[in-house]
Amino acid sequence: MRESTFGEKLRDARKKSGLTQKQLGELTGAGQVVIANYERGARFPGEEMLRKLAESLQVSLDYLLSVPSLTGTAAGPDFSPEHLFDLLLGESVARCWDYISQWKDRGKHSALDVYSGLLIPLLKKTGDLWFTGDISVLDEHLISGKVRELITLTAAHEKGWDNPPEPGLSWMGLCAPGEEHDLVLLMTARLLRLRGWDVRFAGTKMPVGDLIAAVEFHKPLVLSLSVTMDSFRSGLETYLHVLYKNRSYPYGIILGGSAVKERDVHDFPGIIGTAGTLEEGISLAEKYANDKRSS
Repeated sequence: MRESTFGEKLRDARKKSGLTQKQLGELTGAGQVVIANYERGARFPGEEMLRKLAESLQVSLDYLLSVPSLTGTAAGPDFSPEHLFDLLLGESVARCWDYISQWKDRGKHSALDVYSGLLIPLLKKTGDLWFTGDISVLDEHLISGKVRELITLTAAHEKGWDNPPEPGLSWMGLCAPGEEHDLVLLMTARLLRLRGWDVRFAGTKMPVGDLIAAVEFHKPLVLSLSVTMDSFRSGLETYLHVLYKNRSYPYGIILGGSAVKERDVHDFPGIIGTAGTLEEGISLAEKYANDKRSS
């Protein structure tokens, strides 16, 4: 028997609740057109919208996200970033998530394994193909958008996702001005959330004044800044100069991304290290927190 897709389960749950697409769209703030697109598989909701849908329909996230197996389809049994890349270009996020779920279950992999073993190699492949002109900028944006959703879906299915954060563990992360590549930083945010941190992911395009205000308001224990292109290093340095000038309490700064230089650690007080990998970023944050607890 064929299992229901996400869109079919959403439609069935909506009808059982006695709601029209328009009414569900009004309850969630998505609108009727978006709900219709979800139900026919043209779009897939992000984390916040998934929760709104589940709450409005009084069903569990597990119910909505339980999608059909890919066994026997074009994806086949071979799990790799290359296969996932092909899926991302031609399949829905729900199908891609099922592929990842099977990989996780088969190898008993963690969210970190998914990020490091599948998604980061896939993003590198995407960047290389875009640089050589083998895929269009539209394809690059399509893949990045789907990966963004898969990052949160992966974390949301791990134990501990809904647990309250531990007191004293707070993290904020954002990219240098002009930098658009924030997906690895988002992975860091999701992994720290799973490890009990109170996470504030600011992403891209935060004005300097807003950054200072956010740091003063939330008072993170650790602030992570990311830059992957040398052309945006000046923006990173501006952030660091302003943060140092307005530093009202001690917090650790982690610098991540391929454009970060080792000398940055010595040039700006408060920097606790540079992270060349996802694992290094997590390790630096946790070490800093442990050191603070023991001091």
